[in-house]
Amino acid sequence: MISAASQTLAGLIAQEMSQISKEQISFEHPRLWQKGKPGLNLYCYHVQEIDHLRSSDCRWFDLTFLVSVADYTSLGEQDLLSNVLAMLSQHQSLPDAVLDRTLCGGGAIRLRFFPQALAESIQFWAVLCTPLQLALHVTLTVPYLPLNQVALMP
Repeated sequence: MISAASQTLAGLIAQEMSQISKEQISFEHPRLWQKGKPGLNLYCYHVQEIDHLRSSDCRWFDLTFLVSVADYTSLGEQDLLSNVLAMLSQHQSLPDAVLDRTLCGGGAIRLRFFPQALAESIQFWAVLCTPLQLALHVTLTVPYLPLNQVALMP
């Protein structure tokens, strides 16, 4: 479910943004990500079950991603991240056409931005052992269907 959500988010970004190809998207810990060339990093750092959405056939989880970018200049990074923000802001949920099959069948995959206060952000980057940088925190609410139900889907 987590890798499917990561790949789905990467696919949406690569599909809707001419600046980024799927090959330029990484899923590494920010400290390990090689920033030598333009690219985007999607790091899933928080998983939490949503109890009030739980049903007998499906459980829902919030997956929060750190979305950071690299470019040759700081201005280029700001431009790239602005474009990612603008593109993702157009979606309240992920389009069905980009969903991995393991995410289908439970309902809409909600997309929202997770706000973080400056003090929290500084502490967050310190825990990651990475210098503070411009980034977005994006949360997807995704279903987790038992494997036997996923196999039955077309």
